[in-house]
Amino acid sequence: MLQQWFDQSVGDSRYNALQVTVNKRPTHGVGFLVAYTLSNVNSDGCGLGASCDSSNPYDRKVDYGTSDLDQKNVFSVAFTAQSPFTHSPSRLVSNTAGGWGLSGLVQFSSGQRFTVTDGNDPENVGCCLQERVDVVGDPQIGTHQVATGITGLNPAAFAAPPAYTYGKEGVNSYTDPMRHEFDLTLARQFHIGLGEGRYFEFRADAFNVFNNVVFNGPDASISDSNFGQVTSQQNQLGYGGTRNLQVALKFNY
Repeated sequence: MLQQWFDQSVGDSRYNALQVTVNKRPTHGVGFLVAYTLSNVNSDGCGLGASCDSSNPYDRKVDYGTSDLDQKNVFSVAFTAQSPFTHSPSRLVSNTAGGWGLSGLVQFSSGQRFTVTDGNDPENVGCCLQERVDVVGDPQIGTHQVATGITGLNPAAFAAPPAYTYGKEGVNSYTDPMRHEFDLTLARQFHIGLGEGRYFEFRADAFNVFNNVVFNGPDASISDSNFGQVTSQQNQLGYGGTRNLQVALKFNY
């Protein structure tokens, strides 16, 4: 049975990280928070939701390696900036260019890790969750390249292991493309003489303002016709999404 230790407290994982944070409280209208994490996560095939992908239930050590949850680099910057013209001696400049606030969030992170697998169960273990293959060449030589220039894997570098044997490929040896996004918000309050607590607020939000494309990793099953090819975009509906603009005006009272 592939998951014979699924309901037992025998899983093994280890997380090590260096975390750095720089926080500048707003002064002269400018503030920012910078955070960076360099980490490594190892496990023996268990991830979120008690999902355990073990190729050999009789020897969990062979599945110990880089975890599905590993994300080596995560970098983010959040910032706010207020217009320097708010207190301009010119009333015209103050009314038109003053009072505006700009804030944003910049995020970069390493892609998810993945393993090339065989969906045909050559090991005869009864399932096909993480049945690794044999690496017989250089995965980066002659890689398939889509029109966008994103390269995948070299299909000729992988082969199914002989019947009733386990593949010799390492655990999660490959990484999806890096993720990145840039969000911006421009906002201003308009007081109309109804008291300090009553005012209009205008804001314009731009999510993924540069419409950056983040591709999915290549098809990682040697049984598929598209094996090794990058054929889809992960932030089309998922992470970050395509560029999304919205404008709002609300009255606070």
